[in-house]
Amino acid sequence: MDSIFIKIINMSIIAGHTILFVLAARFPLKKIPKTFSYYLWWIVLFRLICPFTFEGIFSLLPVGSSPIPNDLIYMERPQIQSGVNVVDEIVNSSLPASDPVASINPIQIWMSIGEVIWIAGIITMIIYSMFKLLKLRRRLRSASLTSEGIYELDEAPTAFVYGILRPKIYIPKGLSKWEVEYIIQHERIHIKRFDHIIRFLAYMTLCIHWFNPLVWVFFFLMNKDMELSCDEAVIRDMGDNIKRNYSNSILELSKDRDALGSFPLAFRGGDIKERIKNILNYKRPSFWVSILVSIFILIISIGLISNPPNKKGIDEAKSYLEKWDIKVLDEPQVFTIKVPRDWGVMLGEYPEGLYWKIANEFSKAVGLDMEPFKGETLKGYIYELEDGLPGEGVQEEFTYSTTAAVLTTKNDDIVGSWLNFNIWDIGPSLDKRTWDDIVNMPFHEWAYGEGFFRGNNRNEDLEDLSPVEVIETFFEAINDKDRKRAISCLGPYTLKSSLTTNLYEEDYLYNSGFKEKNCIVYNILEGHLNSYILLDPEELIELEDVEDRDSVIIQADIYINWKDDAFNVPDYETVRFFDLKKYQNGWKIEGINTGP
Repeated sequence: MDSIFIKIINMSIIAGHTILFVLAARFPLKKIPKTFSYYLWWIVLFRLICPFTFEGIFSLLPVGSSPIPNDLIYMERPQIQSGVNVVDEIVNSSLPASDPVASINPIQIWMSIGEVIWIAGIITMIIYSMFKLLKLRRRLRSASLTSEGIYELDEAPTAFVYGILRPKIYIPKGLSKWEVEYIIQHERIHIKRFDHIIRFLAYMTLCIHWFNPLVWVFFFLMNKDMELSCDEAVIRDMGDNIKRNYSNSILELSKDRDALGSFPLAFRGGDIKERIKNILNYKRPSFWVSILVSIFILIISIGLISNPPNKKGIDEAKSYLEKWDIKVLDEPQVFTIKVPRDWGVMLGEYPEGLYWKIANEFSKAVGLDMEPFKGETLKGYIYELEDGLPGEGVQEEFTYSTTAAVLTTKNDDIVGSWLNFNIWDIGPSLDKRTWDDIVNMPFHEWAYGEGFFRGNNRNEDLEDLSPVEVIETFFEAINDKDRKRAISCLGPYTLKSSLTTNLYEEDYLYNSGFKEKNCIVYNILEGHLNSYILLDPEELIELEDVEDRDSVIIQADIYINWKDDAFNVPDYETVRFFDLKKYQNGWKIEGINTGP
C-alpha cells in the first residue's frame, strides 16, 4: 500500500505542475475558440491517470517522475523534490529521520495515517456520487421517450446526457421546437466527442486525487471549457445565424430551474452568462491561426507529457567517479537493467550471473555491494573515460578506450561501479586494482569455487574425456546443432569473453545472450578434427600424453566452416591451436587461436 500511495502522490504533484502550465497557456488562448483550451486539459487527465511516461529533453516540468522517493520510509534522512524549493525546505525539515533502534519508523506511522485519510476521502466521494445517482434515477422513471435516445422529463432541471455505455439525452418538457433543436444538437455533440466518458474519467480521477486542490481546479475548468467548446461546435454545425436564437434558448432553459448538481454521468448547463457571451463573440479562426495554435498545443503537449531527464543521477554518478580521480566525458549512456536473482551458471547456460558476480567483486573493492538488490531494476550510466587504460602483457604498450559503469537505485544511491577494460574484459576496480589484486586467486579457481559451471546429468560424460575427445565432442555437437552441449565444452574464460566481445549496443552492460558475433559456437556451422599434436603450453614442445597436467595446447589440423566468411579459408582446411584447461568437471576449451 505504501508504494501505491507514494505513486499517487507523485502523480498528483506532477499533475499539479501540469495544471499550472495549462492555466498559464490558457491566457494567450483567451480569444481563441475554447476547443483548443479543452484539449489542453486532456494532458492533465493523462498525467493523473497514467502512471508511466517517458523522459525528454523538451520537458516543461521542473520535477522528475519521483518527487517522493519510493523508499522514503527507509531513508536515513528522508528528502522530497517537489520542484518548489520553498515547499521542499519546509517539508524536508519537518520529516522525521529514521530511528534504527525503534521498531517502527516514525515516517511510516505518518504514511499509514495519510493512507487511511486518503482512502476515507475516496470512499466519501464515491458514496456521495452513488447517493446522487440513486436520487437522479428515481427522477428519471417518469421520463417519456420522444425519439430514439431522447427523453422528456417533467422535473428535469436542464437538458443533460446520462449514462456511459448507452448515453441518453434528457430534456425538460415544454420547450419550443427551435429550442429543442439547438439543445439536442448540443447534447449529441457531447456524445459524439465522448465527453460523457471523459467527464466520468475526470470525476473518478478527482475521487483519487481529492487531496490536491489543483485537481479540483482542473475538474471545474475542464467542464467549463467542455461546455463552451460544445456550444462552439453547435454553431459550426448549424451556422453563425443561430447565435441569437441559440443564446435565447440557453437563457430560457435556465429560468426558474434548479441546478442538477455535480454528478459524473450527467452534464449541466454551466455558467449561463459566460456561455452566452462566448456564443455571441465566437468567430471561426482562419486556417493559419488554427495551424499555429495546433502547433502551440502540440509543443505544450510534448513538454508536459514527458518527464525531464534525471540529471541528478547523472551528476552524482559523474561526481562519484571523479572522487576516484577518474575523468569522464560529459554525456553518459543511460539505461535501466534488472539484476538477476540467481547469479549461478550451469554448464551450457549463458553466463549472465557470472558478469554480476565479477562486477560485484570490483564494486566491493571500493565499498559498494549489489547483492541486496538481486531481482530489482537499477538505473545505469556508462561513461567514456577521457584517458584510456594501458593494455596488459604483450599489449602493455597500447592504450585502450575505456568506459566506467555506475549503477544506482531509483533513489540515485550508488550501489555498484567498475571499469570496463577495453572491449573484451571487465575490470579493474575504480581504484585501478586488477582481479588478482582483489581476489588473490586465478579466475578459473575462483569461478569454480563460487559454484559456477556446475555440471548436470546431461553433461556428466564430459568429465572423463581427454583433451582431444573434448575437441571431437565439441565439433560433433556443432554438427548436430546441439549448441548447449557444445557450449558445455567451453571453459569460463571463453564464456566470460562472450559477455563483452563485440558488444551490440552502447547503452548495454553486456551482451544479452549467445550470438554469432560473440560466441564461437554460434559462428561455426560445421567442423571436424583431422589430426593433432599435443604441445606443452610453456615450452611448446611436443608431448606424448597429458599425464597429470592441468593445461595443454593442441595443434590441430581441422576442417571448419564459419558463418562469418571472413574467417574461412578457401578449402575450409586449416590449422588452429586449441587452449585447454582441466577443471573439476573435466577438460574445457579456453580458446581457438591461429597461433600457440
